[in-house]
Amino acid sequence: MAGVIRGAGEPVAPGEPRIWDDATTAEAFPGPTAPLVFTLAAGIHGRVCREYARSLGVPADQLAQTDAWTPYLLGSFHGRVYSDLLHWYRLAAIAPGQRLNRRGLEAVLGAADPLLDEIAETLRPFTFESGARRVRSRARTTAAFVHRALRTESMMREFRTEFGRVCDRYEATDYRHGEHAYAEYRRLDRELVLLWGPVTVLDALALILTGAVVALTEAYLPEAPASFRYAALRPPTDTGSPGASETPAVGEPVVTGEDPDAYLDRMLSGPRRWLYDLVRVRAARCAAHRDTIRSSRTRAAGLAEAMIRVMADDLAGRAILRESADIRYLTAGELRDCYDRVPIPDLQARIAARKAAHAAGELSAPVRFSTEGPDFSDGELAEQGWTPRARIAAAHDGEVLTGTASAAGVAEGAAVVVDRSGDPAPGVLVTESADPHWVAALPSASALVIEHGGPLTAVATVARALGVPTVVRVPGCTAKLRTGMRLRVDGSAGTVTVLSGVGRR
Repeated sequence: MAGVIRGAGEPVAPGEPRIWDDATTAEAFPGPTAPLVFTLAAGIHGRVCREYARSLGVPADQLAQTDAWTPYLLGSFHGRVYSDLLHWYRLAAIAPGQRLNRRGLEAVLGAADPLLDEIAETLRPFTFESGARRVRSRARTTAAFVHRALRTESMMREFRTEFGRVCDRYEATDYRHGEHAYAEYRRLDRELVLLWGPVTVLDALALILTGAVVALTEAYLPEAPASFRYAALRPPTDTGSPGASETPAVGEPVVTGEDPDAYLDRMLSGPRRWLYDLVRVRAARCAAHRDTIRSSRTRAAGLAEAMIRVMADDLAGRAILRESADIRYLTAGELRDCYDRVPIPDLQARIAARKAAHAAGELSAPVRFSTEGPDFSDGELAEQGWTPRARIAAAHDGEVLTGTASAAGVAEGAAVVVDRSGDPAPGVLVTESADPHWVAALPSASALVIEHGGPLTAVATVARALGVPTVVRVPGCTAKLRTGMRLRVDGSAGTVTVLSGVGRR
C-alpha cells in the first residue's frame, strides 16, 4: 500500500496477526523516517540480533530458523517506525529467564495490555526436533549468557576500545567516488554487526533485571503507585544519581512524588531491602552500559551519512537520481542494486511516488495497532488511529487524556506543544516523540507529556531524576492539545486534564 514499507517484505500468511508498538523505536526514530534510513537500520538491526544469537552458541540449524523473523523486527508505516511486538517476544526468549525477560520488556513498553501468557509462551525463537537437543542447547546458551553477564565491565571496555578504533579509521578515510563509498559502507556494516551482536547480551540482561525489579515491587510493595517501578530503577542516591527532590530551577511550581529511596525507607527493611537495592543497582548499571552502546549508534550513523553523501552525488551525477537528495527515498535494496548494476525499472517514478506520499499530509499515528495478513488498506489503519492531524479537534475543557504513568507528581501549567524547531518556552512540555533532544528543555518544564515513546527512554528517565511529572504514550496528544491550554498533569495516575483555554496550533 502507498506510504508503507515493511522491512524487506515479510512473507506473512493470510490472517496471520502482527502487533506494532513504538515504545522502543520512537527515541531512535523521532517522527517520519525516510525509506533509506529505515531499511538500512532495519537490516543491520536484524543482522545484529542474529549475531547475538550466534554469539550465545545457538546451533546452526536453529540459527537458520531465526532468518524467518530477525529481518522483520521493525516495520515502517507512513514513515513511522514500529517494532513487531511478536518478534520482540521471540528475541527476548533467546536468553534464559524468559518470564523475567517478558516482564522487563513489558516495563520498557509501558503497555497496559501485555500479551496473554498463553500467546507469549508460543512465541519461540526456534524449535528443536527433540526435547533432549533443546535441553542441551539451552544449557549451552545459558552458560554463555551467564559468562558474558559476569564480565560485563571487561566486555564494555573491550567494546569501547574496538569501536573507537573502527570509527577512527573510517573518520580518517577520504572517499574517492561512489563505488568506494559503497564498498566501505558494506565493510562498516559487517564490522558493526560483529561488534554490536555480542554486547546485545546487555539488552537481554537489562530486561531480566528490569523484570526482576518489577516482580520484587509487586511482591514487596503491592500498594506502590504505577510510576514507582520506573523510579525504583535508578540506583540509590548515594551512588551519585540525582534525586527526585532536585526540582526544575525554572517554571511553575511542581508537586513531585515521594523520592523512591524515602519511600523504600518507610516500606522495606532487612533482607528484602538489601535484595531490592542489589537488583536495582545492577539493573541501573546494566542500563547505563546499554545506553552507551545505543549512543555509539549516533557516531556510527555519522560515518554512514558521510558515505551516503558521496554515493548520492555519484548517483545524481550518473543521472540515476534526479538530484542528490533523492537518495533518501531509495530502499537499502535499491541502493545495493544501483552499485551491483542491476536494472531497476521505473526507479525515478518510485522515488516520485514516495516523495508525494511523504508530502500528502501529516497523520496522527497510534502508539500501538495490529494488522492481519500481508495486505491491509489505509482504511483499516485509519480505524486504528491513523488520522489526518488537521481533522482532529482540540480537546475541550475538562477532557482527560490517558497514557502511561512515568514520573510521579502533579503539576499545572500552560501547554507548550513543541517540535524540534527552536527552544520551547517554560510550561507543560507536550512532545510528539521521546526525542533525546528534549532533555535540555527539562529544567524549564513544569511537566512532560509524550505521545510516542516508552517510560524508559532517556528523556523520560531524566524527567524522573529531575522530579518532573511525566505521562508517556498519550495517543493524539500533540493534535488534541494546543499551546496555551492550561493542563493538569498527574504523573502518578497517568492522566492529562484540560483545565481551560482553546489554545492555538
